[in-house]
Amino acid sequence: MILDSCHAALPALAYTPPASAQAATLTTRYITQLNLALDVPAEWRPGASLERPNRWYYTDDLGGLVLELEPFNTPNSIEQACLEVAEQAGFPSFDIDFYPPEQGRCVALPLSGSSTEARAVLRLPEGVVRGGARYNALRLSGSAALLPEILGSARFYNPDEMTAPQVVAASLDLLQGEYLFSSFVTWADVRRLALDGLTDEDSIGTAYERLDAALQLVGLQGRDNHSQLFRPGVGALSMPLVGLGARYLRDGTVILVYPGSAAEAGGLRVGDRIDAINGVRLFTLQARIDAGFPSGIGVPYVVEVWRNGSQTTLIVEGGGYTDLLPPVINRLPGGMVYIETFGTYGEGVSTDDYNAYLTDAHDRLAQASAGACGYILDVRRNLGGVAFPVLLPMMPLVGDEMFGTAFRPEGNAIFFGRYEAATATISGGAITGSSRLRPARPAVIDTTRPVAVLTSNATASMGEYSAIMLLGDPNRPVRIFGQPTAGLLSFLGFYGLPGGGSMWIARTLLTDRSGTTYINGLTPQQLIAVDWTRYAQPSDPVLNAAQSWLRTQGC
Repeated sequence: MILDSCHAALPALAYTPPASAQAATLTTRYITQLNLALDVPAEWRPGASLERPNRWYYTDDLGGLVLELEPFNTPNSIEQACLEVAEQAGFPSFDIDFYPPEQGRCVALPLSGSSTEARAVLRLPEGVVRGGARYNALRLSGSAALLPEILGSARFYNPDEMTAPQVVAASLDLLQGEYLFSSFVTWADVRRLALDGLTDEDSIGTAYERLDAALQLVGLQGRDNHSQLFRPGVGALSMPLVGLGARYLRDGTVILVYPGSAAEAGGLRVGDRIDAINGVRLFTLQARIDAGFPSGIGVPYVVEVWRNGSQTTLIVEGGGYTDLLPPVINRLPGGMVYIETFGTYGEGVSTDDYNAYLTDAHDRLAQASAGACGYILDVRRNLGGVAFPVLLPMMPLVGDEMFGTAFRPEGNAIFFGRYEAATATISGGAITGSSRLRPARPAVIDTTRPVAVLTSNATASMGEYSAIMLLGDPNRPVRIFGQPTAGLLSFLGFYGLPGGGSMWIARTLLTDRSGTTYINGLTPQQLIAVDWTRYAQPSDPVLNAAQSWLRTQGC
């Protein structure tokens, strides 16, 4: 029989935990997605929401689950909700402690001998959206010895009113929980670096300087530099000419000039090597940008470049451009089809614009593929970005396949991805396709034809994954030509941070369809240096090598 010995409104922390619980060293942990702070034992570690979808949890030093928080919807009072969660937990007998009504919380404690676990309910101050659903309450599951005290410590906060140490602590809690290689990081060292000497009087700008240093240490220890910090009011740290329509390598070599951009109008060319901008040498300017400071370089840009062994000065004015470049699709002699795809952030691009772009790409691919003997996929200038606009133009090469997995090494959570050629949608837990993004007429091609993939050291993220998805197919020869890729084969999650900033966090490691990982990037079977001055020209050595191989495959 279920016993419900409900008390009248009891003061917070009315339950007295045993001495062992009282002796625990508590520390404040933050759940930024809920703007919720809790005091929990210092040795507890935040876990990844990916492994327990739509939930937050903490583990102990042995990796055991010690506290779980799950949003849910209830039309009932807190009292009734607490009764329900106790019954759902299967407690044969329990006692319910109610906190003051304005706190909107209660805890169901099993009576002696029935269970060591307790359940609690906390009313959310406003609906929380998770997975497309809205929730008004939070279910807590944990030790009967500690849960009442943890529940009593719960408080919701205004992220805009947090102090610098609170902003840093909350952001690090999020990073520790979600980061793919969290188990490789010495978080005590990271927290010391970020928090020692930081005071309530310090500015939010100082807090983000500390976070930037902490993220660099996390990247070094985790052997991953894909995660990125976005400072309040600054956004992503980008190279100065990106906004004018050009991308270049860290040594200044220009690899892409966007059509119709100010960079194109100013005469910048692929293969140019930028030496200085407005008199500031490139390495000095890049150091400023990496530190998150504005470049201090005004428009017009006086750009000094090396071209064909001599120095040339260009004047580049300001101006807008779009980074959503349509893929290059050409039919080459001998029945080969050349496809070049580009990365994009797609800012300001509507769903209708995306779908028109995808429809055009698939129409051209279908037309070029008639009777094709093989394909060349060129991702040498594909730096990644928003997944679906990057992937969907080339997905007909994948066909109806489980093309890869995503997992976290410590949790071994595996999610598969599948491409459905007839509808041009990507489904599965690794990357869930958006039903709004699809071409009007999906291209369906012969996926047994050989594919040559061209890569460079600029190929990154979704650019790399474009190649990865083609690997491990026993029904088709695939060969990679060019240079090793950037090694950013992780899938990012985007999170808002207190203080107005945000962060991309590497959450899962992407693999090919056989489950093979490429932590250090792809190494081509045929290593060839990319000569950007001959890029896509008849003398392009990488392109020529790919064509020669396709001829041995029947082209």
